Amino acid sequence: MSGAVPSIGPAEIKALRRLLVDARADQITRVVAMIDQLPERGEADDLLAPFRTRLAEINPPRPLNFARLLFTPIDPLIIPGQRWRRGMLGVPRTALITLARQVHRDFGEHAAAIEAEIAGRTLADQAMIFAAGARLWPAAARILTSATPPADWQDATGLPGSDYPAIAGPIACILAQAVAIQTLVDGPAAGDAETDPEMVLRTLLVFATERGSHELASMIALLMHRLPGCTRLQDLAREVAATADKDGRKAAERATEHTLDSLANSPAITLAASGAGGLAHAAETIAHATTLLTGLADQSAALPERQVRIDELRRSIDRACRDSFTALLERHLLAPLASLGADTDDVTMTGLEAVARDLRAFEQASRKAGSGELYDRRLRDAAKTVATMRLAPIDRMRLIEILTNSENALTLFRTRPI
Repeated sequence: MSGAVPSIGPAEIKALRRLLVDARADQITRVVAMIDQLPERGEADDLLAPFRTRLAEINPPRPLNFARLLFTPIDPLIIPGQRWRRGMLGVPRTALITLARQVHRDFGEHAAAIEAEIAGRTLADQAMIFAAGARLWPAAARILTSATPPADWQDATGLPGSDYPAIAGPIACILAQAVAIQTLVDGPAAGDAETDPEMVLRTLLVFATERGSHELASMIALLMHRLPGCTRLQDLAREVAATADKDGRKAAERATEHTLDSLANSPAITLAASGAGGLAHAAETIAHATTLLTGLADQSAALPERQVRIDELRRSIDRACRDSFTALLERHLLAPLASLGADTDDVTMTGLEAVARDLRAFEQASRKAGSGELYDRRLRDAAKTVATMRLAPIDRMRLIEILTNSENALTLFRTRPI
């Protein structure tokens, strides 16, 4: 993979590690940007591993490079290398760079053309990711399907060559269908309303079943994450596998266990509960997790032990969100409002109304995990506080309506007129 920035040596790695321990957000962002430019990240990439939680909180812009583009479709399956064990689902992060180099080499001049196309873009550019990925992913799937472990596989990953098929196989399976998966997630395009999502889903599962049981379980786990509200997924997987004399039930159970492990071990929910990455992003993360748990609970009605585990995860989300919601209300809305007056300009108020809507989205996602009465009480208290502020009457009414409802806004306005 291209690049002219020299590698970082052991001395520099140690110095950067010391810097990152107590670094400010802007310092971490600069270090990450420097590492992102390296053609051979090596130990520099490992350097970031202990700080991935902090990185998620800071959420610095990350450049779109060849490896990130290549593995975007399998992101929900990527796990830390130290957690990966033979026989489990998931792709160890420590294998990604080696696999990316292999695909880049075998894809030849086409890889260089894609690199030139994505130069200067970031992971936020979803349109570019899909456009370039639509050319890369099917080709990469073909390469990985027929490839053997590269010569540096064991030295680079610490894994024997016998582990290569179990890692490369599911990646190839998902990359081969990455465009279809993304199209399914996005929903039918205009004029294509007749497309049957269940038929597309069945086609994806048939393809994975033909590849093998490990690939099928990986595909189910990936689809669980990308389609958290799909209640038919596990039933379809069992139906499809049965027609090929495969054990779809076992594959679905493996996928469920992987998904629950991922939810339990990922810092994303804890970070989202604290509002990291912005309130809108936090609300989306929590809504995704609660929707996923609800679907898994419905599919696990006959499995009491799994129900217990799901309930424990739901309670942990509930605790994290309810403990932070009051602080988020104060920090993002009430404290900024307290410094304003009746002459506040429209741009400022529009921005704070957007914050109030994001807080409501956060609350609505969080209450699915429990504590509904607590959120009702916190929002009523916040509305009463807004009613006493020195804002223009119409601004107070709009904010109270967003935080609670129109009736409450009118009631509070009548009792506290200005």
